[in-house]
Amino acid sequence: MGKFIAVEGLPGSYKTTIVRNLKRDVPHLYVLEEVLGCPFSQNFADSLNVLMRDVWHLFGNIKQSLIGRELTKKGYIVISDRYTLSTLAFSYAVEKYYGVKCFDNLFNLYEEARKFGLLTQPDLVLYISITPDESIERQVARDGEKIRTHCYGNKNFLMYWKEYVENYLENSNLKSYKINGRRKFEQVYKDVLDILQAEVF
Repeated sequence: MGKFIAVEGLPGSYKTTIVRNLKRDVPHLYVLEEVLGCPFSQNFADSLNVLMRDVWHLFGNIKQSLIGRELTKKGYIVISDRYTLSTLAFSYAVEKYYGVKCFDNLFNLYEEARKFGLLTQPDLVLYISITPDESIERQVARDGEKIRTHCYGNKNFLMYWKEYVENYLENSNLKSYKINGRRKFEQVYKDVLDILQAEVF
């Protein structure tokens, strides 16, 4: 039996780079890409638009879960670049920052999906922790100043996101590691490999 591992963190926390390096370095590993390409806009004042975004990401997470479940049965280590925790944290931040009531509805949908066996709980969560300021700084270095007009470039929005993730992991029974992502990538990646060596390999 394999393992299903989720890598979580704010934008710019090395998540995707870590996942890509693991795919290169670890045999019998399958990567589930982050749910991207949402066709709905960033208009968070429109509650219907927010609902459609949430449902889009829910179905993306279900797809990740079903693929991951089949692969772990075959003995693969499955690494998901973000998973349900990021989707819920994003919805929480939208509600807190933009004042759109959306989180409870999404949370209830996720709970129902779990009851019906559509969402698998990860065996391990690797949470790469950085500050909102560091997140924005790294995104600007990577994508340019335009990110400051996006919710990902808003310090308060990212603070709500981080708050939800950390509170959830602290109070849940999920096995998780909080990794200091404020260091150089090589140091963070070494920590990830050491944890996987102890927990999975």
